Amino acid sequence: MGPTKAEASTYRDAIQITNLRPTLDEVAQAKPLRGIGAPSNTRSHYANISKSLRERGEQGSGVHGSYLYEHPELYGRSPRNRIHELRQDGWIIGSKRVAGGLAFYWLIRDNTGRSYPTSHHGEARPAQSPKPETAWKDRKPITGLELFDAAVR
Repeated sequence: MGPTKAEASTYRDAIQITNLRPTLDEVAQAKPLRGIGAPSNTRSHYANISKSLRERGEQGSGVHGSYLYEHPELYGRSPRNRIHELRQDGWIIGSKRVAGGLAFYWLIRDNTGRSYPTSHHGEARPAQSPKPETAWKDRKPITGLELFDAAVR
């Protein structure tokens, strides 16, 4: 039948012995208890982020994602999830990527319909005109080999 309990040297050997296999009831009892949805403290994180966005929005500013992540006791470990929840609740929040891959958030309008003077954060940057391309025959030789110097760079 296989190794006995005493002979089972690995977990795989032990689990093959039928009397060591857990029953479905034992597995169900060992399952960790989890609530449904987000933990209850996320509501305070939600409130803190909305408060920060309103305060900074009144000043015409916004909140850097790095600031939110530096204060997990106030904003939680996933403040972008709370930003997403605010947006789902009717808040209009602008965002743009900044250095380090994080975002900068600003409040455009809250869920009560109040607008904030932060629209300048979302203005498009003036497009830079592309450099005029030099004709292949006018390019400076780099390698000294005609065939390679004529290649498009």
